[in-house]
Amino acid sequence: MTDNELTAAADSRGRLDTSLQDTLRHMDAGWARLDARFDELEAALRKICGKLEHHGTDIRAEMRRGFAETQALLKPPTGGR
Repeated sequence: MTDNELTAAADSRGRLDTSLQDTLRHMDAGWARLDARFDELEAALRKICGKLEHHGTDIRAEMRRGFAETQALLKPPTGGR
């Protein structure tokens, strides 16, 4: 290879290295944003699960109360005649 070809190859490699570094920097920034979004998603899902669990507990309590009231209505009266 001639000196000009070696210089051109070195310049080309330098541009590729710079381009690679820029690409990696952009990818790192993208991954950081994506990680932050996943953290937000996890927090939202935990909040939703907590609310659903709370509502499920309330519904079960209301059903038990309703069953107890229904059973009380169906029991024959005690005492008296």
